[in-house]
Amino acid sequence: MAADLVNGLIRGVVLVGLAVLVSRVAQQNAQLARRVKQLEGLIPICAHCKRILDEEKHWTRLETYIVERSQAEFTHGVCPECAKIHYGLTAPNDASF
Repeated sequence: MAADLVNGLIRGVVLVGLAVLVSRVAQQNAQLARRVKQLEGLIPICAHCKRILDEEKHWTRLETYIVERSQAEFTHGVCPECAKIHYGLTAPNDASF
């Protein structure tokens, strides 16, 4: 009889532990889904200046739009093709500007 009681208590503790674990995983999954959804789908972007039309119908710089909706950060440089076109520079094989 005592063994059945202990066994029942152990099963109860395990079930509660699993319920807590499942709840936490569900919360994390929902949070990740919200984060992924922010940068998913079609994004209206100007073909010329690359600004993005946001939810409030304001044109926002691409970098600003992404930084505000993710943990991404930007650095700027010049690719070899633009360096040649705009500055007349040629890059070594492995260099970045």
